[in-house]
Amino acid sequence: MPTDLRAVSADNSSSGAGLVVPPRSVFQSRAGFAVIVFALLMWLPFINQAFTIDDTNFLALAAHAWPHPLALYNFRINWLGEEQRAFDILANPPLVPWYLALVSTIARGREWVFHLSYWPFLVMTLAGAYRLGKRFAPDQGPQWTLLWTAFAPGLVVAEHALMPDVPLLSCYVLGVALTIDAFDADNTAFAVGAAFFAGMAAVIRYSGITVIPLLLLYALLNRVRPRTTVPALISAAAPLTAWSIASYQVYGHVHWLAMSGFEGQTLDAGDLVQKIVYQCSSLALVIAPAALLALLLNRELRQSIRNGAAMGLALSVGLTLQPWLPRLLTAWAAALLAIGLAGTGAIGVLITRNIRGAKQARVWRRHSGPEADGLFLTSWVLGILIFNLYLAFAAVRYLLPALVPTVLLLQRAFRGDPRSRRGWWHATGISFALAALLSVSDQQFAEVYREYAATLPKATQQRWFTGHWGWQYYMEAAGGRALSSSSNVQPGDEVITPL
Repeated sequence: MPTDLRAVSADNSSSGAGLVVPPRSVFQSRAGFAVIVFALLMWLPFINQAFTIDDTNFLALAAHAWPHPLALYNFRINWLGEEQRAFDILANPPLVPWYLALVSTIARGREWVFHLSYWPFLVMTLAGAYRLGKRFAPDQGPQWTLLWTAFAPGLVVAEHALMPDVPLLSCYVLGVALTIDAFDADNTAFAVGAAFFAGMAAVIRYSGITVIPLLLLYALLNRVRPRTTVPALISAAAPLTAWSIASYQVYGHVHWLAMSGFEGQTLDAGDLVQKIVYQCSSLALVIAPAALLALLLNRELRQSIRNGAAMGLALSVGLTLQPWLPRLLTAWAAALLAIGLAGTGAIGVLITRNIRGAKQARVWRRHSGPEADGLFLTSWVLGILIFNLYLAFAAVRYLLPALVPTVLLLQRAFRGDPRSRRGWWHATGISFALAALLSVSDQQFAEVYREYAATLPKATQQRWFTGHWGWQYYMEAAGGRALSSSSNVQPGDEVITPL
């Protein structure tokens, strides 16, 4: 990319073109540093949260990662009701279990030590969000990108678990931000290192593989020279390539290819619609609600966005009128669906506008500009949504890689002087309150298993149990064994089944 074009503002806000100071570290910003400190303090009440959901299987992998780190999947676990080889059913790569294995040497089972060890990942995530805000929404303010990322309810709740979501986000967001900086500066050495860091996302969770085509797209849209692009993409693919070779050598199969059969599924039309509605509603309700509310509360809101929200609301009404849906949804759930789809309609308008703008500007024939940036962010969001359609399971945390680009898309839609937008703080407060309430609920849910296991008297014979998640961790820690059809239950053994 020519030097003079690299210096031109990449934002498509109302201020138009202009020279932009290179992205400054969040730690050099008093406001940015304060947000990070506050986000960490917000974590403190939950620092000793009980292990929950999939924490158990990551801790099991960590326990088997020593003394042979590559053989961590070479054991049997009852995670789906029957004992099976871990390699065949635990569908995540090894980097987080390796990290937990190191932490466990000092944690010795203490929950707060494990949770504290995840703080650096949140800091890296927020640092990356700030850099991306400086790059893609400088006029609207990177401090808002940072704030709306830090207080996203989906991220705040994910921070209190040992699953790979926050580590994934740290490599994904900060890695992409650093690689973009390197691409814009045409710095090959920096690009190779930054892309390798981004590529580590793929050995944290396999959805991290999407970072590779994302970096390629940015390079193509911004005419980054091949001498910089090619080494960077090879570097981004290196972590997953190394793990693929290692897993084949140890297990006779490439792990992520083996997991494609376990995780992948063929969706019929009904399942596809349900997954799309779930993902889109979650994106609006708990991934980027602050930025979305700030946009919808803006007095200068464009009519097309209002129309999009109205269309989403109409769609939710149409769905609730279907004879099968009222039996599945409570009135409260139906209200949340309506809010989620209204927000989805607004986001959908922005996505459509960016795609149409890129087509009209013929971004594939010209150097980078606002339309290319809009297409890049749109592709980032859509890429994550499409990838998740292929997975067997659905969860809000799978949408976290789309958090920052969604916030940026919404930010870039604002017009006028950002200092005049009083609703931004109101929207931030609502998102913060929602994040706090969901965190308390999640903590209470997780604590049930730990408390019950602690109240059990000492077993006189073998104690068996059914159920998984955090319940399995605490029961096994107390000497229980997961019940399966092949279990050798003896007379007098105790069987505990949660209701």
